[in-house]
Amino acid sequence: MRGWTLVGEKRNLEAVPPVSMITVIALTQFAFIALGLMAVKIIYMAHSTTATLFGYTLFLERYGFWLFIVPFLWMFYAQSSIMLKRSIFQPKIARAVGIGISVLVVLLFLTVTLYPSR
Repeated sequence: MRGWTLVGEKRNLEAVPPVSMITVIALTQFAFIALGLMAVKIIYMAHSTTATLFGYTLFLERYGFWLFIVPFLWMFYAQSSIMLKRSIFQPKIARAVGIGISVLVVLLFLTVTLYPSR
């Protein structure tokens, strides 16, 4: 039975095709960045003056679209790790790095969203 696990049976993460895992993690990164940039734009438009906003809120409002490069760079690294399988180019390391990037993006935008101004 593919996709199902019996009670007490451990599921092997290597059974998931690495390309589909890369796609899921990359789409998650894109979604987090897009939602975060929308939240920053809403906060920016809601404030009448930019004098009260923190510097990184203004920075993300102006240059945040460059964060969309990060998932592409990570996908390149993850695809290389599948083909090379050397020291730092291991699929497990690439998966962990991708999840770590997703968490960092969420934390970045949470701090901007929860604490936008002084």
